[in-house]
Parts: sequence; structure tokens; C-alpha cells
Amino acid sequence: METYNEDDFFSLGITMACAVSAGCYTAGVMDYLFEILDKWEKAKKDESSPDFKKVPQHCVRIDAMGGASAGGMTTTMSAIYALNGVINPVINPEDSSKADVNILYKSWVLMGDDVDKNEDGNKRPLFEKIWDNDDLENGVFGSLLNSNFIDSIAEKAFEVDKGINLVDKVKNLPSYISKDIQLLYSHCFLRGIPLAVNFETQISKKEEEV
Repeated sequence: METYNEDDFFSLGITMACAVSAGCYTAGVMDYLFEILDKWEKAKKDESSPDFKKVPQHCVRIDAMGGASAGGMTTTMSAIYALNGVINPVINPEDSSKADVNILYKSWVLMGDDVDKNEDGNKRPLFEKIWDNDDLENGVFGSLLNSNFIDSIAEKAFEVDKGINLVDKVKNLPSYISKDIQLLYSHCFLRGIPLAVNFETQISKKEEEV
């Protein structure tokens, strides 16, 4: 593996905003970014390609990622995706065959559609699950719709093979992901902070005096 000095890298820090369900778009951007960086790294090593001399040889490395809410979720998924060491971009969004090897697509696009099945063996769509009443078993009414699917998605995202060695996973990180990458998360207050804003102008002052 070719090595570089620290001065050879263009370091990136990626901030992902809170976006509710629009986090799927953020996830799509990260999926595409990983795809492009992966292709670039391979192109830099392919001396047999007729376009090899045209490929920029400088290095880009992601040193930090972070966000709030949906952005924080996508940050975590991106880190897990990178630790797998193999990038499997979704070229055709309608093709779900790569869902199991692309955590971003599986979590944000399928959103649990591929997990549970009906008695007839067909997959249960998310829209059907949100009407289940198993979230009321403890006698607590938490939300209008059943949100248990969120816990299911999170559990699936963190599933790993037994006997996993994190040290080996870090060694398999793509070269464009720093082995010392910083993951930053922020928490937003659910209650607003009262803040008085004075919109008074010189004109309004004159009108009050009159």
C-alpha cells in the first residue's frame, strides 16, 4: 500500500444537518461520495489505463464527520459502512439487491420494509407496520403511529458478526477515511428558548412620538 506524508492530504470535515426523513438525501450524498472516492483511489493505481496520467494523484481524506438528529444518524451509518472496508454503491435505486451490503440504503430507503413478513411470507411494508398496536402493550401511549420500526432499524444497523475484531476493521478502512476519524454529535433542545427581538427602527420611533 502506498504511503503519504501528512502534508500530502487534503483533509475534509463533513457536517450533516438535522433533516427528519430528508436524511435519506444526506445518506445518498454520502453513498455517492464514498463511491467517487473509491473509484478515484482505484484509478490512481491502475497504470494500465490509457487515462492513468490524467488522474489527479493528490489525496483526499475524511478526518471528521458529524451532525445532529438525521445528520448524526447518517454520520454513524457512514462510519459503520466505512469499517466494512467494501463500498457497495447503489447505482439503481429501484434495485434493492445490494440492500444488505449498503447500510445507508437499507436504513434510509427501505426503512425496515425487508425485515418482517406476513403469514403468507410476503414482506411487510413500513406503512403497514406503523398501524400495529404492539407499542401499547405496556399501557403507554407514546405517539399516534407505531414507531417501533425505528428501534428495529437501529438494531439492524449495529448488527455485527460474532467474533468481530475491531482492530482488523480499522485496518480495512478505505485510504480516504482517517484511522483517527472524529465523529461529532450534537443535541438540540426540544423546547425553544424565549428570546425577545427588538425590531424597532428610527421610523417606528418617530411614529410613536407623533
